[in-house]
Amino acid sequence: MLFVYKEERFLEFWMKNTRIPLALAYIGNDRKIQEILHMEPGTEGRIYRSHGPVQYALETNPDWFRSNDISVGDSVMFSLPDDPKTNWSVTR
Repeated sequence: MLFVYKEERFLEFWMKNTRIPLALAYIGNDRKIQEILHMEPGTEGRIYRSHGPVQYALETNPDWFRSNDISVGDSVMFSLPDDPKTNWSVTR
């Protein structure tokens, strides 16, 4: 799931009522991955904060970034048309 914000800001996510592990990439307005966090179920009190202002957050299955050889510093390309089918990819 891609979370889109109008401008860069510090973001916070948490695992309320989530029973599966997730990975979360914080992405700046330059569309580069700034950090990748691994979120575990049962950590409802833990806040997963971005270390700096970001504009996007990409939430995936826990091993998706590693399985696709995606890491911090990679660029994410996507368009946000009115159509709910958004196209996106990751490049180095």
